[in-house]
Amino acid sequence: MLSCAVLTCMPSEMAQKAAILELKRVLKPGCLFHLTEFCAPMAKCFTSGLGTPMCYHTPMQLQELLEDFVDLKDEVTACRTLADDTAQSYRAFARKPPQALA
Repeated sequence: MLSCAVLTCMPSEMAQKAAILELKRVLKPGCLFHLTEFCAPMAKCFTSGLGTPMCYHTPMQLQELLEDFVDLKDEVTACRTLADDTAQSYRAFARKPPQALA
C-alpha cells in the first residue's frame, strides 16, 4: 500500500488519525505500507497557491501516527514541491503487525 502526501492535504488531526486507522483496518496482517509526506522541523499549516489548506508535520508527529505498525524504517530527505520550492520529505516503510495468536 502506498500513501503519498495524503496527510499533508488533511489539516484536521482527527481526520489524519482516522485515515491511518482505516488503513490499518484494511491492510492484511503483515502487509507492507509506504508513506511519503512533506515535513518540516516545526509543524506548519498554510494555504497552497491553489487555495488548498495544507499541513507539514514534523517527522516525530508522523512517527507517532505510525506507532501501531512494526518494522518501521524511515528517513527525511530533501525534495522539491510542485511549485519547485525546496522542502523536506518524510519517507517510511512499515508493516501491519501479524494477528495475535489465539
